[in-house]
Formats: sequence, C-alpha cells, structure tokens
Amino acid sequence: MKNNEFKYANQMLYSDVRPFEIVEHRTEKKIIIRGMLSELIQSPSFAVGGFAAHAENDEQEWKIVSDETARTFAIRQHRDGQWYDAHGNRYRLHTRPVCVYDYNF
Repeated sequence: MKNNEFKYANQMLYSDVRPFEIVEHRTEKKIIIRGMLSELIQSPSFAVGGFAAHAENDEQEWKIVSDETARTFAIRQHRDGQWYDAHGNRYRLHTRPVCVYDYNF
C-alpha cells in the first residue's frame, strides 16, 4: 500500500500502542496526525502468575473515536523506513486505529 492510502498512525510504545489519525499527507515522507480518544470496553482476564497475576492482553476491546480538539503535529519517515515525531517516538501506519495497554508491567 502507498502511504496516502493509510488513515491511521499508531504510536508504538514498547508493548503499549496509542491510536492517532492522519489529518493530512503533506509529502511522501511527512504526515500530519492527531490523537484519538480511546475507552476500554472489555478488560483482559487475569490468571495467577508472575508477581501477582498475568493479564491476557489479547482480550482487550477499545472504543476509539476522533478527537477534533487534539493538537496536530508532524511525523516523518526516516531512512530506516520507520515514522517518527520530533521527540523520537515511533509510529506505524495502519488501516485501522489500534489501542493496547499492557497490564503486565
């Protein structure tokens, strides 16, 4: 897929993921994005293990909607093919918004 066919850029934070929507494709290597609102619908189940319990993170369900009041900012594609903001946070372009919170940390 070409970059302009994607509608979302999900921020990759180690095991957590935050959803952002693409507002504008400025150039082939520069995109303007803004954060989205996410609400947990179904929490993961917990099993005994680890320090206290182990969460089954695959069971999470999120309601994700646009946030018109969120600030916009640019992300750029670097030579390694990855997308980064000005602070070095990494993003992955996607056809749908994704939200994941890792309860195991």
